[in-house]
Amino acid sequence: MELARAARDAGVVGLWTSPLKRARETAAIVGALVGVEPSVLPGLVESDRGTWEGQPFDEIARDSPELFAAFVGAESGFAFPGGESLREQVERTREALDVIAGGPLPALAVAHAGTIRAALIALGRPAPPERELPHGEIVRVMWPASR
Repeated sequence: MELARAARDAGVVGLWTSPLKRARETAAIVGALVGVEPSVLPGLVESDRGTWEGQPFDEIARDSPELFAAFVGAESGFAFPGGESLREQVERTREALDVIAGGPLPALAVAHAGTIRAALIALGRPAPPERELPHGEIVRVMWPASR
């Protein structure tokens, strides 16, 4: 409810969500309070983590330390084994942000840690490790970055 109240206080009039269930559920709670129906935007979906999907980070770090370090550091050439590359996710996220920017503003996008990191990269900002990202908070950004 705290996120919903913050969205209401920010005057959110556009509400977008990843198609994944946990994001849609959060967006529905926010939408009910602010009076806006969430729009599902496939480009906001979490990264395709390939063979890493569902594995604990500590196991991945132990089994693939160099690749895990590239993931944590958001290195431009990083790709999930059997999944999506960081470049692919950044491009898909950039396209989703363009859609959001073309709709009613201010808008809130309910997404995932990987998508938030991709959005930061698209904005030319540093991408902290996923564990350091704020969760359940509104982060104000201007898109495109030149606004």
